[in-house]
Amino acid sequence: MIHLQEWESKHKSILILNEKLSFIDTESEKEVLIIFHEFGASSFNYYKIINELKQHYRVIIPDLIGFGLSSKPQNYYNSILDHAQILIEFINLLNINRFSTLSHGFGTSVLSEFLNIIKTNALNIKVKEIFLLNGSLTIETTNHKSFEDIIDNELTNKFIKITISYELFKKYYRESLGKKDAITEDEFKVLWQLQNRNNGGRIIKFIDYSIKERKLYCEKWIEILKLYQNQIQIIWGKDDVLSNLSSVEKLKNILNITEVYTLEDCGHFPMMEKPKQLSKLILHLKN
Repeated sequence: MIHLQEWESKHKSILILNEKLSFIDTESEKEVLIIFHEFGASSFNYYKIINELKQHYRVIIPDLIGFGLSSKPQNYYNSILDHAQILIEFINLLNINRFSTLSHGFGTSVLSEFLNIIKTNALNIKVKEIFLLNGSLTIETTNHKSFEDIIDNELTNKFIKITISYELFKKYYRESLGKKDAITEDEFKVLWQLQNRNNGGRIIKFIDYSIKERKLYCEKWIEILKLYQNQIQIIWGKDDVLSNLSSVEKLKNILNITEVYTLEDCGHFPMMEKPKQLSKLILHLKN
């Protein structure tokens, strides 16, 4: 277990569009892997897999603006389009133009818009491999409006509730795990501290704005990902109640992916619940 002060000491920061973007960078000459985290999460969620992955990758994990150790501006609407543009600026500043990606939930929506910017502007950026985790495009691949509304309401309600108190935060987090003890009390404390640092809880309440974007741009993002179908690997916690196996089956079919790799006794957060298995699988699938 790593404590918040030690975790913070591992971070670097950079100023982009007048906001501080905080990030992990293992700094090496190896192939680059950039990780796009879930809504309400941060780079800390990946602390268990960094040491294994950095043996084979230069691992870079930015805390999106509004999350983790990055700036948390007032009245920040968490626009997926803004996040993607900031990350384009970020990789330009780091002089990176070839890399693989790992994304989770909301992070895959950010990645999709990121790829759209690359294509639209014919940028000289090469994305090699794309690893998609739980929650990827679950709203975007829902065809029926009534189902969309159900997902919208459930997500909004849960994310608002996790800002109310530490006990509710743990309760709703645990509901999404394959095994309730997969995340320790100490880990929960750090996750809670990072969420609420600099009054970050208020930003979580703007989740409905990003959900609207996910509905509005779903067709565009799906078409963009289809262009990368031969580079995509899908890895899914099998016991995820937030985005179950029917969700990943839809994603697989829409993107015409031949196989999904599932993790047993694992819910929505494979990087925290099954870090060894996830790392091993990523490295096994790495070209």
